[in-house]
Amino acid sequence: MLKKTRRLRCKNRVRFKLSQRINDRNRLSICKTNKHIYVQLINDSIAHTLAAASTQEKLFAEKYKGSINKSNKMAAKLLAEMLLQRVKNNKISMDVVFDRRHHKYCGVVKEFASSARSFGLRF
Repeated sequence: MLKKTRRLRCKNRVRFKLSQRINDRNRLSICKTNKHIYVQLINDSIAHTLAAASTQEKLFAEKYKGSINKSNKMAAKLLAEMLLQRVKNNKISMDVVFDRRHHKYCGVVKEFASSARSFGLRF
């Protein structure tokens, strides 16, 4: 129970800090597990997901032919590219707030964030 409580506290702390900065920007949320990575671009004012991508999608598997592990830094970089293509196709604002949930800003999360910035998202 202690581990779950600690995660909830960390998640709430991050979410509170985001709520202070989220004026008219969308929220970019990342969730990582031991096997996959999931990302969503969310508009909190209408509670609607604008774009989403994950390493579990068929398109990801077809495009990258299983040559990479689906939860490592390379997968995070490729996932950022995939999400940005969807954002540009739907003509969604590129100004976002990064929600890392309870995950530390290192490893896969940091690689995804830096890749998203290099592809044009503004945090």
